[in-house]
Amino acid sequence: NYPTAARYAEQLYSYTSNHSVDGVIAFDQQMLVELLSVIGPIQVEGVDYPIDASNVIAYMRAAKTPTPEEAASPEWNNKAFINKITRALMGKIFSGDVELEQLATLFVKVLNEHHVLLQVDNSVITSILAKYHWDGAVRPSGGDFVMVVDTNVGFDKTNAVVEASEDYEVDLTKTTSPQASLTVVRTNKSTGIDACHHWDKIRAEGEENYPIQDCYWNYLRVYVAKGTFLLDATPQSIPADWMILEKSPPARVDVLDEKIDGVQGFGTMQVVPASTSLTTHFHFLLPPDVIQAEPANGQWLYHLKVQKQPGTLAVPISLRIQLPANASVIRLPAGARLEEKTILLQTNLRTDRKSVV
Repeated sequence: NYPTAARYAEQLYSYTSNHSVDGVIAFDQQMLVELLSVIGPIQVEGVDYPIDASNVIAYMRAAKTPTPEEAASPEWNNKAFINKITRALMGKIFSGDVELEQLATLFVKVLNEHHVLLQVDNSVITSILAKYHWDGAVRPSGGDFVMVVDTNVGFDKTNAVVEASEDYEVDLTKTTSPQASLTVVRTNKSTGIDACHHWDKIRAEGEENYPIQDCYWNYLRVYVAKGTFLLDATPQSIPADWMILEKSPPARVDVLDEKIDGVQGFGTMQVVPASTSLTTHFHFLLPPDVIQAEPANGQWLYHLKVQKQPGTLAVPISLRIQLPANASVIRLPAGARLEEKTILLQTNLRTDRKSVV
């Protein structure tokens, strides 16, 4: 929930400064890719080739590894490239050679795709950000809701090579007790790692300073509509010798109380070894009001919002909605098809997805 995270960031900043800030802006690497695709290449201090959309991520990763000369200097730090690339970007943008209309279109796109999150200490701006869902808040919109969130807790960057997919199946055949099943698949494409060690790791060659090839330690959270009850799940049993404390965490799903309006959260620890996949299932009893009556016309509506985790690209998701035996469909979500009494939709989470049936 970004407004909460931003508030903590402001508080932490104030501890080391004699003032606070007026807001917090977060952006991911994809935002830089999108920005450079619009403004064109930039020349970064100390780099003898242009930095553009095709190589900016590779440049930033390489910049975290010092040359022998840099390693010998007490003044070198692995974040120095941030200021260098920022100066080059600002110089290009304010040179007058970039069309402002193109920039405006770009920023609406990256805001809608949650590659940029904004928090500003101004009530008017805050209300605008909330209206367009640009504030990164976990926000259900009435009816059914689901959001899957990964948190890398492995002291590495392995999520850069983890592929994700999700499947959400809703059973509306009993309208007074609707149920849903969520399947979360995480595939770790790392190679060359034979064993999982949370600490005292053996780093892949060339990745001592920016490790990617590793097991994937993830605290997986699932946010659903308030009133949803977890019926069953398949939490992972993790060996003790994989973990930093050499204790096996309980194979359980935690019931979270994160004080987010309209939301119930569940969380579980998981480890995905290199070159393997892990599938986690959740089975929920949904609150009855995910199906809403329209007394004026005798219709029933099912609303579903699937919220995207910021910082991800376009996680594939399959949606299946099983309808009651006597139901007839008024409308289908865009791109969906009807097979007997089941609505099927293959889509992705490039943006938040809303469906109404």
